[in-house]
Amino acid sequence: MRPVVLAFLVAACATTTSPTTTLSTGDLVDPEVQTVTLDGRELAVAVVSTQEDRSQGLRGVDDLGTLDGMLFTWERDDVTSRFTMEDTLIDLDIFFFDARGRFVDGLTMVPCAEDPCPTYGAASPYTYALETPAGRFADVGPGSVLDLGG
Repeated sequence: MRPVVLAFLVAACATTTSPTTTLSTGDLVDPEVQTVTLDGRELAVAVVSTQEDRSQGLRGVDDLGTLDGMLFTWERDDVTSRFTMEDTLIDLDIFFFDARGRFVDGLTMVPCAEDPCPTYGAASPYTYALETPAGRFADVGPGSVLDLGG
């Protein structure tokens, strides 16, 4: 009789536990992941804040898993750095935001087929750059807001 009771208890526990969501980071190895909000949508993004990590970016990555993109951050609000698609395998949209999270500029970047590779930058200084697979957030533009929380 005991096995029946145990089976019943195990079944009861299994139906009351809530499912857990597993975040897949695809080709990225142990990235810092943060949830941000873009125009009211929650996004899970890999965050890069050091020069070394920003230089690596999404080079060699063709699978982001369940991540929505990569967020590049700086400690200043007058960034004019340009981006290259050298060794990048997928088309990306890049959106630039100021220190308050307001949209500055956005464009689509394609993998580099030239030498030297073209570079991409914003029309004016920014603090944050968000790279996402091309076309995923086609409605992002003037009036869009990025909220890092906290």
